[in-house]
Amino acid sequence: MALFGLLMLKHFIVDLGLQQYIGPSDKHRYFSPMAHYHYLQHGLATMLVCLIVVLPVEIAILIGVVDYIVHWHIDYCKHHLNSAIGAVGHSRKWWWTNVLDQCMHTATYWIITMTVLSWPVAMHLVPAIYV
Repeated sequence: MALFGLLMLKHFIVDLGLQQYIGPSDKHRYFSPMAHYHYLQHGLATMLVCLIVVLPVEIAILIGVVDYIVHWHIDYCKHHLNSAIGAVGHSRKWWWTNVLDQCMHTATYWIITMTVLSWPVAMHLVPAIYV
């Protein structure tokens, strides 16, 4: 479960802490360079967390790529949902789409954690202290 806790801590740091330094990221555009910079931060930080819990490098890279792709699509869909329902910044609708967004990111880290722990070789991949 330490993996889940560390992934959530990583998420808070990258999504709430670092994102403020990026500025406008145009997440409604599928290939926005600044948005992808944000997604890359998530992917690399997830890979680092996986290495900290002593997952093999190949698995850490794979999980980092998965987080990059999933984060990209969650954020992209949220921005299109905001447009579709007329959710403007800091309105009630906007806050609720942010709740949905954060629930989806949390579910992503839960699924990653449960997948790692349910792999047939998981007990060999993750030291006992992290299970």
